[in-house]
Amino acid sequence: MYDSPEFEKIRDVINLVEPPSKWITLFDMTEEEKEANPSHQTTEGFLRVQSLKDCWRNSWKEFTQEQKDIILNAPNFDPAIFEEITGISLEPKKSVTLELTDKQLEQIKIILNQ
Repeated sequence: MYDSPEFEKIRDVINLVEPPSKWITLFDMTEEEKEANPSHQTTEGFLRVQSLKDCWRNSWKEFTQEQKDIILNAPNFDPAIFEEITGISLEPKKSVTLELTDKQLEQIKIILNQ
């Protein structure tokens, strides 16, 4: 299985996920990054580190639908495990507008804070 063309496609897409750490040169740093990393003048940059979930979220936005489908159609793909690892929910999002009285809103706040 691991040497099959199907697995190679899956691996190729996964390898497109940006790495969790990346060297950022002095010229590519934002002003905020320069302020937060005063040693950037000596090192001519800094190591930007982000969570694996952030890497996946950022990369997923850039993937084509074909690349996403390669992942989603992988053998034994489990959306719950995918979300646990990547932080990406595949559940369709629904938008709802509610009209509430002040009293109803306060009751909801109480419930949410429990």
